[in-house]
Amino acid sequence: MAEHSYPFDTSALDEAQWSRMAGSWQDNGVDARGPWDQALKVLTTGQPFQLLVTAGGAKVAGFHYELDANTVVLFEENKTTSSRTDRVVLKLNRETNTVALAVRQGGATAPPVDRTSDALEVPLATFIVRANSDTVAPADLSDVREFVSSGVQMLPPFSDAASRELAEGQIGYSPTAKKFYARDSTRQFELGPPQDLAPYIKTTDANLNYAKSVHSHPVLATYPTLSFESGFNVQHAEAHARVGIVRFHMYLERTASGTLPSGSTIAHINVTPLNWPLFVAYVFSDNLSSVTKAGAIALTNTGDFYTYNTFWGSGENLIVSGTYMTSGSVRIT
Repeated sequence: MAEHSYPFDTSALDEAQWSRMAGSWQDNGVDARGPWDQALKVLTTGQPFQLLVTAGGAKVAGFHYELDANTVVLFEENKTTSSRTDRVVLKLNRETNTVALAVRQGGATAPPVDRTSDALEVPLATFIVRANSDTVAPADLSDVREFVSSGVQMLPPFSDAASRELAEGQIGYSPTAKKFYARDSTRQFELGPPQDLAPYIKTTDANLNYAKSVHSHPVLATYPTLSFESGFNVQHAEAHARVGIVRFHMYLERTASGTLPSGSTIAHINVTPLNWPLFVAYVFSDNLSSVTKAGAIALTNTGDFYTYNTFWGSGENLIVSGTYMTSGSVRIT
């Protein structure tokens, strides 16, 4: 029997010991706030054999991984008459002392994620290569990234049979369903949505605890939803609400020809803002490798997003993010 303690100045520490120690500090996964973050996100390119992985970092079995620029990964052409589902992962290799991007070829379903300590994988995406095809359509790619967290496990945005389950006693949050989950010794079950994500506050809500003095809380007129004008391919869009505050994120592709003149409406959100803030919007090249232009998006008091200057041509991508407060309050007695 031997006792081991490390790291000390005089202790010899090998990578297996480091992995056991540092791996307990943080979950394995992409170092990001959630699925709305672009870190290590896999995107289609429309080019044969190619997918694009955006820059970002991750933690894998206690080791740190960093991709400092957007990178193309390659997949094999499907020469068969049946569709094939492949998987993009970050893979730990203890023999070469590396963590690297890898594309694992599947079949009718994606290959399972390797969870063994010496060959650990962090899943990033699954994608379908259609019969006799060498390209991937945006609709055939699913974001299945798993994320590091601080106590509460961030669950992936899409259902995936290989997704990591919660550990016994752990709490998880699904940003897609806007619900918390927990796990006991036999099952994973729903805890319910956070009360402050509900569209209304009611004095009868049993789970809301207020001070006994009379006071007011801001309230949302409606639950936030987004709608879009024609001429755009909506690759990702979401709006989250807490009491009196709305946060939104949109990732759009311009499909119509020509540029948008100043004052063109692109989208609408169904809650009324308190003011007219401006949001910085970046226009990227087709493969997201560089910023080609920069402009601004304005939000009116009727919830319309419109271009503040002339920009955004056919085939270009736009990312818009923002936060604002809504008007109105409810008096608690």
